[in-house]
Amino acid sequence: CCCCCLCFVKLTMEEGDDFTYGGNEDTLGGDDAQEEEKASGLNLHISIGTYEHALYGYDCDCIRSEETTIGITSAKLKKVYVFEAHSAQVSSIASDGPLLASGSYDEQIKIYNVKKKVEVGLLHLHTGTITHMEFQKQACMLSAGEDGIICVWDAKDWTNLKVLKGHKGSVRSFAIHPSGKLALSIGADSTLRVWNLLTGRCAYITSRKKMSDIVAWSPDGSKYVIVTEKKIEVFDAADNEIMCAFDTEQLVTDIAFISTSMLAFGGYSKTLFVVDVTTAEAVTSFTAHETRIKCICVAPRNKDLTTPAVITADSNGIVKVWSCEDLLGATDEEEIAPISAINTRSRITCMTVSDPTAVVTNKSTALNKVRKNYMKQHIKEQQQAAKKKRDENKEKEVGDDEEDGAQDVESGANKKTKQKFQQKKRQHNGGKLAKKTSNNNSFKANDKKGNKPHPKPKGKGNAKVKRAQGENQRKKPKRK
Repeated sequence: CCCCCLCFVKLTMEEGDDFTYGGNEDTLGGDDAQEEEKASGLNLHISIGTYEHALYGYDCDCIRSEETTIGITSAKLKKVYVFEAHSAQVSSIASDGPLLASGSYDEQIKIYNVKKKVEVGLLHLHTGTITHMEFQKQACMLSAGEDGIICVWDAKDWTNLKVLKGHKGSVRSFAIHPSGKLALSIGADSTLRVWNLLTGRCAYITSRKKMSDIVAWSPDGSKYVIVTEKKIEVFDAADNEIMCAFDTEQLVTDIAFISTSMLAFGGYSKTLFVVDVTTAEAVTSFTAHETRIKCICVAPRNKDLTTPAVITADSNGIVKVWSCEDLLGATDEEEIAPISAINTRSRITCMTVSDPTAVVTNKSTALNKVRKNYMKQHIKEQQQAAKKKRDENKEKEVGDDEEDGAQDVESGANKKTKQKFQQKKRQHNGGKLAKKTSNNNSFKANDKKGNKPHPKPKGKGNAKVKRAQGENQRKKPKRK
């Protein structure tokens, strides 16, 4: 049993709790970010987790480029909320449409609706720091922690569908396949595991030389990337053979696919890199921040799996919005300017980007199968547990009956032994059973003929009788 139990989930509805609103921070960048009228074209919501236990929310109204689908011409950032969400620093954050989930060192996951700006509930199942979370088409959410488990949650009622166990130690990162049928996970035990989400079981395990930090799928699911300290490896999903690898001078902190072949990554070097994973060539690289790059996210994808914008954040709290058209069309010598930037004045730990107005009308049939299979498994496990309990009760009843029967047999055996003893006693007393009375020490015989006096015990009286009888016998005349 994989410990799939609904009672572990603690969901508290708090629809009346509103976010704490705050004013705008210092906005950096061009004149487009200062426009007061609302921009149209692309509505983004940027959620940020911090060391100060707080969540920051920013609305980003972008105008798409008319010439291409992979670019934006302007973006306006506006802070809409900031509040203390946890009792410890926020360690992981994920969003999909209006749904937002935040995990912390306090071992809790909180769910919010950023469109309504309310807290939906609290999930408490992990017994360690929440290390990674990820949504899949607003149907389910997966969460991992230092306790070595991956929890599958139903995004409708937030019940725990399954608990995936296998890693010996913390789960560092995981990635859900775009089809929703598979998931990859890497742990502190230096293993890469492939999970079948339809059955909730581990399908494949491979050991790695070093402990890896990040794993991610390409948008089309044809390849996956594993980051280990300063090295980035790209694998073909068909045969698990390595396609290319990139070595950096500094540690890599985050990666994001701009398209099916373009990968952006950054780290301690303050430089944002864009590479082509199919040709193993560098597209561009430039200094994007003054300090190390902490997070890299992309805007919701187009139908061709491209994205119009890339959002980056550094350890000083600066968030910048970049146009993918500028990133892919620039050269190493050309300077790239962000479309918009803002100073959050906080120490950023994690970041996520979503479109709060997006509604998934045609959810993946694979995810529906996952939900149905997990519910069937849960019902089957409940039935098996009930059957096991009934069998145990039956065995207990049979054991009690056998014990009672043994006691009856023992009592019957004692009764038979007593009857045999009484029978032997009768034979010894000439067919009479001696019974002691309570009045005196004399004995009386009880039999079917009635009570008859028992011969007196030997004593002086008997001795006199015997002497008298002997004298009478001696006095008899002898026969002639």
